[in-house]
Amino acid sequence: MLEALRAQTLPAERWELLLLDNASREPVEKAWNLSWHPQARFVHEEKLGILHARARGNREARGKVLVYVDDDNVLAPDYLAGVEAIMRERPDLGAIGAGVIEGEFEVHPPESIAYYLGGLALGRQARDLWTNFGDFTDGVPVGAGMAFRREVAEEFARRMESQPLRKLLGRVGKELGGGGSEDVDLALCAHDIGLGTGRFIALRMVHLIPKERLTEDYMVQLYAGFERSKETIHLIRHGTLCAQSGTPVRQLRYLFTICARRGFERRIYIAREKARVEARRRLAKLVPSP
Repeated sequence: MLEALRAQTLPAERWELLLLDNASREPVEKAWNLSWHPQARFVHEEKLGILHARARGNREARGKVLVYVDDDNVLAPDYLAGVEAIMRERPDLGAIGAGVIEGEFEVHPPESIAYYLGGLALGRQARDLWTNFGDFTDGVPVGAGMAFRREVAEEFARRMESQPLRKLLGRVGKELGGGGSEDVDLALCAHDIGLGTGRFIALRMVHLIPKERLTEDYMVQLYAGFERSKETIHLIRHGTLCAQSGTPVRQLRYLFTICARRGFERRIYIAREKARVEARRRLAKLVPSP
């Protein structure tokens, strides 16, 4: 990740680098040398969780555009230059991301999970996509490599303070419960202030995938997290739960589907359905009475 940042074509004098240490057992600065960058510094956030870490980074950053780069993200050398150009040319967009995210796998993925690898934030678009409405659409960027304007970060911070329910979003440690919902919510704050979001094929990166993420067990947890995420996002942003799931028609479809599927396909379908139902039951307790 840091080597890719060091190789950026955008001169280092035009961007700052914040390396976030989120309650690490060993201080991050002992392991990494940032002396090569003239505007680099370490930022510590002791409250564990991706929401807390990113909120701290948002507050500490001085630039008008912020970019999230996780430790398993390898940006193309022209990535930051591309972000700068797109944000300059498209003032109507508040959050953008990579249209090409390739996977670099530590081990070859088993055939059973091949269909689900897109859940690891991988994909290659044929064209640029953008939108100014919708929750989980192709024009909404994923967290890896996402760039957003300061106004979007400030709107997100205001909503975090005014709506405690948002604290259900986001991963804590290795837990996958949020399913990336914190990234979606942040990006959608661009829509809330009248701006759009997009994914651009000029923005390219590699996502490093360790062997632990290339198992059926991991995929089951990941996609169950996506279902919880969808339910939570819908309640937060629309004030209601998703459409009813306990209807006789839905139950019949569920029974038919699990009978028709075999092996891992059946397992992941059942896990997703259970996660969705459990999320609805938990969230129903938080819905204000009419």
